[in-house]
Amino acid sequence: RRPELEWTHIFKRVSLMEDPELGVASVLNQIEKEGNKLTKWELCRVVKELRKFKKFKLAFEQISTLAGNLEPSYFVWEVLFTMAIVGLGLLLFALFIGNMQNFLQSLGRRRLEMSL
Repeated sequence: RRPELEWTHIFKRVSLMEDPELGVASVLNQIEKEGNKLTKWELCRVVKELRKFKKFKLAFEQISTLAGNLEPSYFVWEVLFTMAIVGLGLLLFALFIGNMQNFLQSLGRRRLEMSL
């Protein structure tokens, strides 16, 4: 009896294949030649994960092309300024979320007081 592989091992080998032009079948044939057993459930799971991976990969490629002609800066003050802007943005966002929570809680209190 041949040992069974987990679907994560199959997915890793398929997603990290060296030559994508060969296709998934070449990787699956190689796995079977190594003496491993492939079940229908594992293959279905790998296909589902590959579809999800493809969507994320395409979305990432779209985002990365938005700033495709830019080059990273190694000027210290520019990097520090950028880090400060990002930190300030996160701080303001956290304060905004906190204020929204307080506002929504006060609406609930007012509704409770009005019903009494």
